[in-house]
Amino acid sequence: MDQQRSRLLQGDASIGLLLVSWPDLKIRDCNTEAERLYRAAPQDGLIGRSILELSAYPDQTKAVLDQAVINPRTASSRRVHRRLDGTTFPAYVAFSVQRDPEAIWVTKFVLDAGPMERTERLLQESYERFRMVADYTYDWESWIDIHGKVVWVNPAVEKLTGYSVAECMAMEDYPIPIIDPSDQEKIRALLHGAIQGSSGNDFEFMIQKKNGPKRWFAVSWQTLLDANGIPVGTRMSKRDISDRKAVENELKRYTNYVEELAALRAQKIVDLEKRRMSLEKLASLGTMAATVAHEINNPIAGMKNAIRLIAESDAVSQDNASLLKSVDREIDRIAVLLRQMNQLCRPSVTPASKFDVIETIKEVVRNVEAQCAPKHLQVHIQASQDDVCVCLCEPEFRQIVHNLLLNAYEASPVDQSLEIRVHRTTSGNLQVVIQDHGHGIPKEFVDQIYEPFFTTKYETGKQEAGRSGTGLGLAITRSLTLALGGTIDFEPTPGGGATFHLEIPSQEQAA
Repeated sequence: MDQQRSRLLQGDASIGLLLVSWPDLKIRDCNTEAERLYRAAPQDGLIGRSILELSAYPDQTKAVLDQAVINPRTASSRRVHRRLDGTTFPAYVAFSVQRDPEAIWVTKFVLDAGPMERTERLLQESYERFRMVADYTYDWESWIDIHGKVVWVNPAVEKLTGYSVAECMAMEDYPIPIIDPSDQEKIRALLHGAIQGSSGNDFEFMIQKKNGPKRWFAVSWQTLLDANGIPVGTRMSKRDISDRKAVENELKRYTNYVEELAALRAQKIVDLEKRRMSLEKLASLGTMAATVAHEINNPIAGMKNAIRLIAESDAVSQDNASLLKSVDREIDRIAVLLRQMNQLCRPSVTPASKFDVIETIKEVVRNVEAQCAPKHLQVHIQASQDDVCVCLCEPEFRQIVHNLLLNAYEASPVDQSLEIRVHRTTSGNLQVVIQDHGHGIPKEFVDQIYEPFFTTKYETGKQEAGRSGTGLGLAITRSLTLALGGTIDFEPTPGGGATFHLEIPSQEQAA
């Protein structure tokens, strides 16, 4: 036994060996590693000391040794040992018991656990850093193994989806129950590809929160490899992009709005171009009208004088006198047409004067009623106050209202009604609305109603273009309205008919 102990304790070893006799617990022998661990100098060695001197908790050590002798077995544990200089160190300890006829021997094996504890501490610190990064990230992180099963989910999942980590780990087909049904097949296909080694970024999908609304998410994923480059699963990072999607939708809505606005402006440019061409046409017509009027007025005046003299002669028969009067009326008609053409293209504007709009409109109504065939129309005039006094060019205003009322009378059936509404706008402009309940204006003609010489008359409900009239009434009306700085708009009357909106600035407001 002595030779065996001698061979055991000889030579260098990384484990400290202490041979202890029992029950006195005296150290009978040790190796050099034990002396190094307990910092025993040659002059104050370990041999002869009680093994309890080397324990930070002597009572526990004695109990362990007694138990090892009673129930012989090799056992190991981590304990705190005391060096001879009073310092302590962690150690892995194991005991082995041998019996011989003379004594009971306990061999104590001691391994310095300091390096292991430092490694464990570094490992724990690394784990804590990983845990803090993973647990406190805003994104919903998860690890799927190579079989498609969830290995790990960070706590952010509960904040973002309403599902706890435990609920996610218990899901058979994580994360499908969290995905909105409309996107579940897409995510299944993504997971299948991820298991095969695919990777991707910013793949958009929707989730259904546990107790909340649907939310937009984007996922990025990539394969995880171990130290040998072997795939161990897939890391998936999911981020709530609902705010981003809201901004994208708002941007799309704004883009559509801008496109619509651009289309409207393009249409406005087209309309302005049409108006410019119309004005150029009117300017050319005005030049022609002025020239024609100048060249024709003098001959017309001579013709009228000659016809008057002939008609007054006793040599003219009654029948011929009637024919001469007819010719005279046609000459007057030509003169009126020339004046209308000149007024259309070069509208004259008289000085502004103050007048009562309601009284003027009533006078115009009486004149139109006298001019037209009896239809027994009921004319209703509504005003925001009893008298609306304005400062405008009265002759031009009177003619504008006359032209609009004349068209309304001619378009209205017998025993119908006309509404005339007069009021001041908040900006002080005068607004007049004339509404009839006649046959209205067909949509295909709306863009042409202000064109010179275009006319549409109705007879017993049947449209007949060019039946009567010169087609200058509305054209002159718009020309005079623009000359007064106003606007005129048309819209169909609900139930049938036409409604014209006239707005003209009052000059005392402008002043």
